[in-house]
Amino acid sequence: CALLFEGDTDGRIYKKVIDPRHCRPFPSNNRAIAEEALAILKAVGQPGVLAVVDADTDHLTNKVSTDPDLLVTHTRDAEGILLQSQALRNVLIEFDIDGSFGASPEIAIVSAVAPLGYLKFAVERQKWRGRPSQLDFAKFVDPSTLQCDKAKLCKHMSDLTITPGITAADYEAELTALMAQGLAPSKVARGHDASSLLAWAISIVAGKKRKHGAL
Repeated sequence: CALLFEGDTDGRIYKKVIDPRHCRPFPSNNRAIAEEALAILKAVGQPGVLAVVDADTDHLTNKVSTDPDLLVTHTRDAEGILLQSQALRNVLIEFDIDGSFGASPEIAIVSAVAPLGYLKFAVERQKWRGRPSQLDFAKFVDPSTLQCDKAKLCKHMSDLTITPGITAADYEAELTALMAQGLAPSKVARGHDASSLLAWAISIVAGKKRKHGAL
């Protein structure tokens, strides 16, 4: 058996659940290469080959794989799978802030960044230009509750937009239309956004506990 996956981050996840005695993992650098390699190997009759790739925007565009040997994540990406595991709670316990983000921190963190995921998709689809490196979670997320203020998010995104004439109202319209699809937040939230938000929120919440002598 050969398992193709996108990159090193994905590999660290999938290698934990495969038996190397029966299945060899192969990183492919990105989804396109993994899919191409799978097609080539199947075309020459190589048996026992599977590819696991991130869904990316498939859920938003209703793209469905018809290849039974191409496994697409049920979350937007592999990091989303990790966030649904015990790993997140273990991190919070390590910082002695377990319970700080409610009874279901996995849902809270993904729900907080899902609106951002929708808007990033809209930006890519509309080909709007902006300054994504200047994104500031403090502008639209409460670090103590991980609640995302969608109106503030749209205002922040419009402030970062370089394309002339794009306003917060434009972002609000895009967000409303996309959210009407009713997708689960895990199918939209980007793993990198979730991990970045989590690191920011932990630094603030844990820092407050230290300041008050709780750690």
